[in-house]
Parts: sequence; C-alpha cells; structure tokens
Amino acid sequence: SCAVHVAGLGGDALTTMWTVQPAVEPREILWPALERRAPARSRARSELVLAFVKYALCIFWSLIVAGLALAVQAVLAFVGQLPSAAVRALVQVVSGVVPVVLASLLLGLMAPILRALHVSLGGVWSESHAGARVQADYSTFLTVVAFFAPMLATSVWSAVP
Repeated sequence: SCAVHVAGLGGDALTTMWTVQPAVEPREILWPALERRAPARSRARSELVLAFVKYALCIFWSLIVAGLALAVQAVLAFVGQLPSAAVRALVQVVSGVVPVVLASLLLGLMAPILRALHVSLGGVWSESHAGARVQADYSTFLTVVAFFAPMLATSVWSAVP
C-alpha cells in the first residue's frame, strides 16, 4: 500500500490509503471478457445465476455418479448369481473398469464447463483469476460428487432389502 496526501479545498490534508498491485501481463487478460464487463448491479445478478447453475450442475453430476455407483452394485449382485466362474471374473473386471473410466470422463468435463461459466457469467477477466475460481469450485465439486454422492447412494442401496 501507499499513502497519498491530498490537500483539501479548505487547506486541511486528507490521507488516503491505496493498494498498489503489479499489472497483469497482457497475454493473461481475457480480452473478450473484459470488453463485455457489466455494471456492478448486473454483475451481482450474474453471480447469482452462476451460483444457481453451479449448484444445479453439482446436483445433476451427483445423480449421474450416484447412478453409476448403484449400477456397479447391481452388477456385482448379479455376478454372484452367475454359474460360470470365467464369466463372473470377466463381468467383475468390466464392472470395475468401465465405471472408473466413465466417472473420470464425467469429472474431467466439469473443469472446462466451470471455466466457461466463470468467464461468461462470473466477470472473470484474467487467466489466473479464472484458474483460482475454477480450482475452488472444482475442489468442492469433487468432494460432493466423487465422495458424498457415491457413498450416500451405496449406503441407501445396501439398506434397501
């Protein structure tokens, strides 16, 4: 910070504290996002829409991942009833690999979606700011979708007779 001394009209001095930060490099600025930056009132509305969309995406992705976890549980329950050991082994391998690949693809899609949302709705105008916002949201998203949703779905599935 730096102190700025400004002389008032009546001769009294006014000291104002400013925060000085280094300017970002031009290649880090998202120029199209900077050009369409909305007024503060409109940005508040955009932030509200962004929060709603993020929560809706989190719930939607949670349902997909929970459904995937339930499908794995159903396949494993079905495998136990198969007569052939070779077929059981093959189905177990497939039921162990396919859900992991699908979950990885689903979870990998969310980071670019979050970045696009933050640039279009969140008022983000630099790459580093976009990266920080996406990282914060993605860590929350991973905690909910990759941990709580499958855990809750498999707990409910095992409790149902």
